[in-house]
Amino acid sequence: MDSTILKKLIRKEQLTDDDIEGVLHDICEDVHSSCDSSCPIYKDVLIFKDWNCKYFKNGKAMLEALKMVYE
Repeated sequence: MDSTILKKLIRKEQLTDDDIEGVLHDICEDVHSSCDSSCPIYKDVLIFKDWNCKYFKNGKAMLEALKMVYE
């Protein structure tokens, strides 16, 4: 977890979309081509079936897709 987000959670501050988008982007940096269940898009949206994920390293697009699922 990003230390900025951790600090905000401790201070009970509101998380922004930018905070979340950054973390989602970082997941792609960490998971990269293995595309496994540690990615919330892979796990919860399951939109892609190949290695050409249209959300790859696009935190904003990932967040929008997740919002559609959970709102």
